[in-house]
Amino acid sequence: MIQEQAVAVAQAYLEEITRKNFCDPDVAADCVAACSGSGACGNAACTVSEGGNRSQYDDVCDYNNLPDNMVRDQAGALISQLNQYNVLVQVIDDNTAVLNGLTGNAGQVVRIDVNVTHPAMQDPVRLSGFRTNY
Repeated sequence: MIQEQAVAVAQAYLEEITRKNFCDPDVAADCVAACSGSGACGNAACTVSEGGNRSQYDDVCDYNNLPDNMVRDQAGALISQLNQYNVLVQVIDDNTAVLNGLTGNAGQVVRIDVNVTHPAMQDPVRLSGFRTNY
């Protein structure tokens, strides 16, 4: 049951993140032109930091290195029933990814890794997905 819950938590985070914009809506420049030739999440021209307030995250890159020591909902409120689960999100500029003509090398593809741990699990649950700038 603990493993199943960890998978459900990871799926919820991954779905939340992939539903966000690829490009930061606060950036005035066209995202494809601004990010071309460099990593989407590593380029200051492509992202605006939203700080630690997850309810304000408006693009995929805002979630990079998100550590939730306890599971939270999309508004950032703790879910106390899941207090033993920890979540770490990494949004990675995957230079090797090529998806339907879009490439990570051109800043058009990122990989999202969601890791969920629990003291009773030997290995973390990791779900990965891709988000493209389509």
